[in-house]
Amino acid sequence: MIKIEIDPITRRIISYSKVMSSTPLYKDDILLDDVMVPAMDLDKYFIDGKIVSSEKSDYEKAMDELEAKLFEFNSFNEQNYFFDLVKNGSTLEFAREQLVQKLLEKQRLEKEYEQLSNQHQEDIYSYYAKEYKEKEAQMNFQYYSAVVLLIKDENRYLSEWLKWYHKLNLHHIFIYDNGQKERVSEVITTLDKDIQNNITIIEWQDTYENIQEEAYNHFLDAYGKQCRWCLFADSDEFLRFTNGETDVNRFLKSYEDYTEVWGYLEEYNADGQEAYEDKPVRERFTEKFNEYEMYYWKNFIQVNRIDRFHRHYAYYDESKGRCYRNESINKDLFVIEHYYTKSWEEWKEKILTRGSCDPEYKRKLNDFFKYNPEMSYLMEEEREQSYQEGGQTNGDNNEKQ
Repeated sequence: MIKIEIDPITRRIISYSKVMSSTPLYKDDILLDDVMVPAMDLDKYFIDGKIVSSEKSDYEKAMDELEAKLFEFNSFNEQNYFFDLVKNGSTLEFAREQLVQKLLEKQRLEKEYEQLSNQHQEDIYSYYAKEYKEKEAQMNFQYYSAVVLLIKDENRYLSEWLKWYHKLNLHHIFIYDNGQKERVSEVITTLDKDIQNNITIIEWQDTYENIQEEAYNHFLDAYGKQCRWCLFADSDEFLRFTNGETDVNRFLKSYEDYTEVWGYLEEYNADGQEAYEDKPVRERFTEKFNEYEMYYWKNFIQVNRIDRFHRHYAYYDESKGRCYRNESINKDLFVIEHYYTKSWEEWKEKILTRGSCDPEYKRKLNDFFKYNPEMSYLMEEEREQSYQEGGQTNGDNNEKQ
């Protein structure tokens, strides 16, 4: 198979390549059988599978002209240029002025090339944003916003987490229950009816090669068309607006041209606490730990625009959809509070009894002290988190509303 890349603005083929095992493929890619390719003139336009013209667009002509001028500078040597002028009778001062002008011309051409290229990319983004909107206008989403949670035996944190996201006016909450000792339904039935009615539980107790990745991709297949925006968060992650916003839907309305909105992870440590205490997580831990600041972690995602998940990252063609982030990495808009370690007791439980949801990422017990160096007196013999700790049971994945 041959993968064809089409520029939606110029409507021309901009690249083609043999599909290999390492070739990134997306749901909207144009793929052709090898036998079709010899008969194609790849310098021509390509619209809806039909070749219609070979005329270059104004953008392509302008870029060709700039590339030709910049090509002349590839062999440009400042010292040779300067001494050639001097050897031909120019004064040192004149030679220096000419060299400066030459370098300024190069910078101008490079800037013009960059601006033209950037504007063309903006036009491409706008083209696909318009195309997405036209499709989405016909989809009639059941939920404008949702949050998706994969959880295992963490019922004591769940009520606080659910009430927090409900307060932010998320239209629905999907919970993938991987519990071995507890069922999230035990917590759900204690909540107010208006919260209960906005929750879907998916039993997720089978054996998986990658629990989290498979859960998220199951969500895309089973529920993706019901939701416009989704946040995929863990039970130790709390979305907090820093710009004074209180309604997640009102916030997201401003970013519908984007496939993702960048989420900045704000880390919290154990606050010197050794043991679990029956109080809200956000009250117990207030000390931030900035050495391991992270960003691009948990984003708002328009799930109908992505192909699938790889681990917890959305996979899609970034030449068609983009992620919004400003100069402050969106910290002036919102953050994801990450209560990563909690207390030493809770950290040990997390590492030694609940296991990992990602076979490619296993924490070590003593990672706790990277976040809490002042508590190193508790350090034990190093042990590593194991994947799917505690074993799995076989069963059906049944949805409960």
